Amino acid sequence: MEDMSGGSHESQQTQLPSRGPHRRRSSPPNGRTARSTTADRASPLQTGPTSSSASGGAARMIGAALSSSLKTTRITPKWSKAHLPCDAKFVWSGSHRSDTAQLDYSPATLFELFISDDILKYIAKSSVEYARQKGNHAFELVSDDVRAFIAILFTSGYTVLPARRMYWECSPDVHNDAISSTMTRNRFEEILRYFHLADNNNLDPSDKFSKVRPLVNQLNDSFLKHFPVSQQLSIDESMIPYFGHHSAKQFIRGKPIRFGYKVWCLTTPLGYLIQLDPYQGASKGSYGDVGLGGSVVLKLISRLPEGLPFHIYFDNLFTSISLLGKLSELGIGGSGTIRNNRLMGCPLADLSKASRGAYDYAYDSVSYAVLVRWMDSKPVTLASNCNGVNPVMKARRWSNASKAKIEIDQPFVISQYNKFMGGVDRLDQNIAQYRIGIRSRKWYWPIIAYLLQTAMHNAWLLYRESRAATTLPLSHLQFIREVCKVYYAKSKGNAALLSMPVRNPKTLERRCPGDIRFDGVGHYIERNPTQVRCAVCNMKVYKKCAKCGVGLHLDCFPGFHTRP
Repeated sequence: MEDMSGGSHESQQTQLPSRGPHRRRSSPPNGRTARSTTADRASPLQTGPTSSSASGGAARMIGAALSSSLKTTRITPKWSKAHLPCDAKFVWSGSHRSDTAQLDYSPATLFELFISDDILKYIAKSSVEYARQKGNHAFELVSDDVRAFIAILFTSGYTVLPARRMYWECSPDVHNDAISSTMTRNRFEEILRYFHLADNNNLDPSDKFSKVRPLVNQLNDSFLKHFPVSQQLSIDESMIPYFGHHSAKQFIRGKPIRFGYKVWCLTTPLGYLIQLDPYQGASKGSYGDVGLGGSVVLKLISRLPEGLPFHIYFDNLFTSISLLGKLSELGIGGSGTIRNNRLMGCPLADLSKASRGAYDYAYDSVSYAVLVRWMDSKPVTLASNCNGVNPVMKARRWSNASKAKIEIDQPFVISQYNKFMGGVDRLDQNIAQYRIGIRSRKWYWPIIAYLLQTAMHNAWLLYRESRAATTLPLSHLQFIREVCKVYYAKSKGNAALLSMPVRNPKTLERRCPGDIRFDGVGHYIERNPTQVRCAVCNMKVYKKCAKCGVGLHLDCFPGFHTRP
C-alpha cells in the first residue's frame, strides 16, 4: 500500500528484453513513484458462462465507457474553491449482501468452488494431449492424480526443501511420508513434465498468455461469482517472480519482486481477488484520455454487479481527472493519488513549506471531482469523486520538537485511502508466506502456481467469513494443511493422517473431515491393537474404521457414516 507520508522514492520499470539504454525517470513529488505508462496489449477480460445478467449489463455499460474513452476528447475543468457535493448515488444501502456467512463448507469444498472437478478433468485431458504431441502415447492422467499433484505442490509451500527430489528420500531428516506414500517421484515428475492447460493447436497468437488463459478466465468467473460483496475495492499490480526469458517479463526497480510477470488485480480490502488480468507489455494502440491506467481500471470493473455504488481505490499510475469523470457517469466512486502532471491546471497551494496537517482543495464541476493536497512529512495530492475533505479526521505523528506523538488534521479522503487501498498488498503478503516451492523450467509454470495459490487464498477468506469458522477457526496455514490432508486421503483411501494436533481435545471434524467420512467409499471395520474411544458413544472399543481412523462399535458404524 502506498505510503501517505508523501515521500518520493526512485522507481524504474522496463519491459524485458529491452533495446537501447535505460532512462531514469524522475519520481513525482507526491504519492507513489512514477511508472512507465506504455500501452497495454492485454485483451479485455472475457465474460465466462457463470456471469450473471446483471454483471453482463454492467460490462456493456462500462465497455461503452471504455470505447468512448479511447476517443481523445480532452475535457476542460472548471476549478473552484468548493467542497465535494454530497451525492446520494454513492451511498451504500447494504441491501446487497453476500451469502458467504451462511456457508458451512469444509476447507476442501470451498477450495473446489474455484478448482472444481471439471477444471481437474480439463487439466488431465489437456496434459494427456500435450504428452501425445511430445511423443509419449503411454501417459495417462485422471482428475484424482491431478488432485494429489496439487496437494504435493501446496505441501512444498509450508515444508520447504532445497530440491524437490528430497521429499522422496529415505533419509529421516528430509523424508516426507505424506508425499512419498501418495505418489512416486517418477510419477510426479512425469505429471510435472506434461502439466498443461491449453490446446497447443488452438492458441491465440496475439495473446502472450494463451497457454494459461483458460484457467485465468475460469478463475475470473468463479472469483466473481463467490466474492463477498464489499463497497470498497482496490486496484493495484501484483508481481509473479520469474527470472527466465519472456517478452512479457517486467523489471520494476525498488519492488520486493523486481523480475517477473505483472498482473493487474481487483481485490477487496481483505485481499480477496475478484478479477485479474496479466499484463502483456507495450502496445501500439491508443488509450485516449484515460490512459493505460484508466483503461485497466475500466476493464477490471467491467463485470462487477450492476447498480451498486462501489468505491474503487488506486494509486497514481491509474488516477486521472478523465477517469474520475468516466466513473461518475457510471455511478462508481473512485479515489487515488494523482501525479502533478495530471492536475490539469488545478490551482492548489504549494504546501512544501507549510506545517503538518495543512491542506488545500479544489472542485471541478465538469468531472465532479475534488483534488485535495495535504501536508504530512511532504505534500501528497489525491483526487476523488466520492470522498472529500469533510469530516476532517485526526492522524497521530511523531513531533521532533515536542519529542512525543501529536495529532494533526487529516482530510477524510486521505484516511479512507489509507484504510482501503491495501487489498492487493494483503494478497501478495499471504501468498508469499507459503509460496509453492516446486519449480519448473517452463515459462508459464510460475503463473500456474500463482493461480492455484490465489484460489486457495480466496477459499480461506471465504472460510473465515462462514459459519464453519465460528466452530473451527483455521489460520491460513491450517486451512492449506486441511485441504492437502483431505486430498492425500482421497488419493490413498486412508485417512489415518487426518488428525491435526493443534489443540486438545481434538474435535471429531478435525480427526475425520466430512469429505472423507460421508463419501461412502472404502469404509470397513478392522481391529485396533489398543483400546480407543468410540466416536459415537464414547465407550471403549477395540475396533475402528479403516479409512476414517476413528474408533467405532459395529452398531455405531452405520450412523457415523450417515450424513445427518
